[in-house]
Amino acid sequence: MKIYTSRFSYRVPEEYIAVGIAVGKPRWALPYKCEHLSMLAPHGLFKKYQGEEFKRRYMDRLEELGEKKIRTALEAISKRNQNKDVVLLCWENLAKGLVCHRRYFADWWKATTGEEVEELEQMTQRSTVRKAQMLQLTLF
Repeated sequence: MKIYTSRFSYRVPEEYIAVGIAVGKPRWALPYKCEHLSMLAPHGLFKKYQGEEFKRRYMDRLEELGEKKIRTALEAISKRNQNKDVVLLCWENLAKGLVCHRRYFADWWKATTGEEVEELEQMTQRSTVRKAQMLQLTLF
């Protein structure tokens, strides 16, 4: 199982299982299946702390949970959904320069496990650009 991150408003492709890790859930119907893993939501931190203080406290929470407990929870979600890779979702649009706890999770996961957690939306955009460049090269 591979882990990615993204935002609720990005349409998660069917080959992945979306997993909300925000304090709240979308109030609109999502065009994809989405489970929720509240242990990774920043309960008690959101709107109370900001900047580096928020990041530190969230990272401390991840340390308390530990890699094994988090992996077990994510693997259970993956198994319930045909062993699909998981995409951790919250609200922020990183393309607008916003900062988000999902990327703090990605940093923590990389430091803890050595496994990269890519932002799915950015990864698919890069792939689309590469395909377009390849097509351009083959046409002319």
